Amino acid sequence: MLLVGALAVDARTAVAQTANDSTLFARLGLDRLRLVSFGASGGLVFPARMEPSETIGIMAGYGEIAPRWRVVFAATYWSSRLTDDVVRTYEDSLRTVLEDPTGDAGFSIGTVRISVLGLTADGRRTAVLCNRLRPYAGVGIGAPAVNAEGRGISGTFVENALDNIATGFAGVAGADFIVIPNLALTMHARYDLLSGLRFATVRAGASYIFGARGRP
Repeated sequence: MLLVGALAVDARTAVAQTANDSTLFARLGLDRLRLVSFGASGGLVFPARMEPSETIGIMAGYGEIAPRWRVVFAATYWSSRLTDDVVRTYEDSLRTVLEDPTGDAGFSIGTVRISVLGLTADGRRTAVLCNRLRPYAGVGIGAPAVNAEGRGISGTFVENALDNIATGFAGVAGADFIVIPNLALTMHARYDLLSGLRFATVRAGASYIFGARGRP
């Protein structure tokens, strides 16, 4: 009997815990997430200490979690190189510790390329100005994987320090234009402030809207 009672208590506790978890899930609006749009974008990226470059990506809209607040997930890729000034500064710092009695030693770090594959999740608040134009602003989180390559840093602690998974926050602002019920054009600018990595991007793209609801 004691065993049966204990099992009954455990069962009620598990049910209560599940109910609480479900309630928290619902309070956050996560139970409302449904894939409502999918698209692609391209643009320019302006990373700190690197040359401007091009960026491409895909995006998926998952609808509203609260009135006028919607969630958009995206995966992006871009590749650039450290600026000549940054590389030159590093080379100069190495020369200060280089033992060169003859004064004729020379070296060059060469080009250091940085590739970034990023995953982001945005919460965007949308204002409906008309049936077709919908500007928005919001915040996001990101976790891009960073890979560095270069003849002068290959296999060194410098390469290991540059290779990492950065995390941080972003601000985003833009607008969607509903061309037809199933198609939206979008333009937006964002600034990502991540651990060891900062960059601004401007992008334009298009999304297919499922169900012709006109809400990407």
